[in-house]
Amino acid sequence: MDMFLQYIAPVAMVICAVVCFIVKQAAQSEKLDRFIPCISAVLGLVIVAWANHAVSPEIVAQGLVSGLAATGCYELVKQFVQLAGEGK
Repeated sequence: MDMFLQYIAPVAMVICAVVCFIVKQAAQSEKLDRFIPCISAVLGLVIVAWANHAVSPEIVAQGLVSGLAATGCYELVKQFVQLAGEGK
């Protein structure tokens, strides 16, 4: 777990989560939902590369992990909200 934490960029993760939430709410398409993790991963890669003004294997890994972690956090929060709504 610690290995993955060193590759998460919190700012990129938050930006990816917000952008993907907006895309998901604006489009509301079943077809687009399949591509949300890919969009988030690429967006994370672009943000981290831009922030570091470089591209290296570590930067690529950090961007991809941050984007995918944003998708995972969004799904986690969505599941908690659904469970709370059901009264479980």
